[in-house]
Amino acid sequence: MCLPFFLAGYFVPRSYDRKGLGHFPNQRWSRIGLPLLIFALAVHVPVVYLLAGRPPPATFIGSLYESGWFLVYLHLVPRKLAALLLVLRDLWAVCHPRQVRPLVLAATQ
Repeated sequence: MCLPFFLAGYFVPRSYDRKGLGHFPNQRWSRIGLPLLIFALAVHVPVVYLLAGRPPPATFIGSLYESGWFLVYLHLVPRKLAALLLVLRDLWAVCHPRQVRPLVLAATQ
């Protein structure tokens, strides 16, 4: 289970270097967050409603937000933390240019 997260994190610095701080979070949102939001609203919520036995709408909507804090944590907190870490890495590279080496993904022959 850890391997997909490791691979995703391994390629983030290279992607950030190409896109920069302005475009990186927006493009990640458009590629990951927006499809997830559309899936949650168009597929997941109706299926859960049907599996719950069609409760009254007010009860069902209230049950959706009982433990919704984790959605904020899973989406916003890591995004802001990743942006902060990338900015700190860039500041470190400015202050100590010899100590930061470029990311090498493949060996050259």
